[in-house]
Amino acid sequence: MLITAMTTLAKNVGANRIVAGTKIPHPCGDPTVSPKRDREIGMLLLEKSFQLLQKQVQTPEIVQAV
Repeated sequence: MLITAMTTLAKNVGANRIVAGTKIPHPCGDPTVSPKRDREIGMLLLEKSFQLLQKQVQTPEIVQAV
């Protein structure tokens, strides 16, 4: 499972569970927003990641969290 803003690259290298992050330098948050909103974004990404880990996948699956 991979959290990244570069979903196409992740798929090309063989990751089977991909969560689309927010930005390349900050895939698990957004430093341009308030600290509270940044934490909300991070928590949402983690929740989507845990849900994706519980799924059985046959082919690469990309999930948009934000």
